[in-house]
Amino acid sequence: MPDTTISPTSYTDVNTILQRLLKKAQTILGDHFIGLYIHGSLASGDFNPQTSDIDFLVVTDADLSAEAFSTLKTMHARLFASGLAWSQKLEGAYLPKEELRRHDPAHDPVPWLEINYVLEDNWPMVNAIKKMEATPSRRYRVDEKKI
Repeated sequence: MPDTTISPTSYTDVNTILQRLLKKAQTILGDHFIGLYIHGSLASGDFNPQTSDIDFLVVTDADLSAEAFSTLKTMHARLFASGLAWSQKLEGAYLPKEELRRHDPAHDPVPWLEINYVLEDNWPMVNAIKKMEATPSRRYRVDEKKI
């Protein structure tokens, strides 16, 4: 079996959480999994271990089934509670490959994960989230958000 260990960054703890996320997403999505991509400060070289989060995108070959969505929610909740470094700093989306080519406002929302920095008393963030038709959460959320 080929070695699937990844080291996309120079941060060992970040690579560890990305490896865990990759393996779990591949297991849950099976043949529907296309790829896991990092973006944001980690990809642009502006990453700051003191203030940054880990932005990721999982691309699938089709929309997620309700069962896969539910299983991903459970996986992310467990990952959040794992105590691993960076496990509470993941922010990402699960997106069908067709959505990468174009934005279609009429299309169903896509599963979106945001962890650890949307608090009920952060009204500017809460208002921005509501404008995107998502629901603010105290600890983590995996829900559907229009893109």
